[in-house]
Amino acid sequence: MSLRKAWPPATCIRTTSEEGSVYEFLASAYLAKDDKPAAIAELERYVKAGGRNPDSIKLLAKQLEDAGRNKEAADALNRLNYIYPMDNDQHQALGGLWMNAGNVAGAIREFRAVVAHNPIDPARSHYDLARAYQLNHEPSGPQTNCWRPWKQLRVPPRPKTLAGIDHYRS
Repeated sequence: MSLRKAWPPATCIRTTSEEGSVYEFLASAYLAKDDKPAAIAELERYVKAGGRNPDSIKLLAKQLEDAGRNKEAADALNRLNYIYPMDNDQHQALGGLWMNAGNVAGAIREFRAVVAHNPIDPARSHYDLARAYQLNHEPSGPQTNCWRPWKQLRVPPRPKTLAGIDHYRS
């Protein structure tokens, strides 16, 4: 047997690359056929095999949530925290899932991450964080979090005369 026929060995072939995984391809085909349980199974195999594509993991979490498997959806999004922690939508979704599941401490952590990332809608983020603090019986928590930047704000004193006012008079 020559080296060319034996290379690459079957154990070295990767089935989960970040560009076009077999699992992702099969999951998209199953979703096109509207076979959601099979798509969920393929995406779960992808995650179990070590897949790290954030979009595929978010798709798995969305499909699991639609199927009513909220705990597994939260586990998938929690795994995504270690792969790509800068996604506000993922933190928002995970906080909501944990709030519904009763994991208020985890929801507080996720909503604080959303607030820390300067979201597009800060009112909703602060509201969700305040709700989580309220469920955790910490009524002082949202006030401390929301008003801390305003306490540090210092406004310079107003000048008594306006500079250059004589320049505009003729």
